[in-house]
Amino acid sequence: PTLDKYIGRIKRQQTDDKDCLKWDIEKGLPHLPVPSLDATLTKYLRCLEPIQSRDEFDRTKTLVDQFRSSDTNVGQHLQDMLTEHAAKSENYVSKS
Repeated sequence: PTLDKYIGRIKRQQTDDKDCLKWDIEKGLPHLPVPSLDATLTKYLRCLEPIQSRDEFDRTKTLVDQFRSSDTNVGQHLQDMLTEHAAKSENYVSKS
């Protein structure tokens, strides 16, 4: 029993030390930049093209173009909301 307690205490101490170091390091990291709307949509299309049929991809591209369009302004509105959220949080990807 004494050896088990000793090993358990060392394991807890190592875990506590690692958690402490992790948080110390993360505090010094810069914030991730929010990619531009065009960069995000271009990457989205590039990822879908190889896995969609030609018709599906054409439809997806049409929807992306509508989303990106200044006529609807939906894409830019959501991008602005994301940028605002990123400015107020440590990690814009996670909910905080």
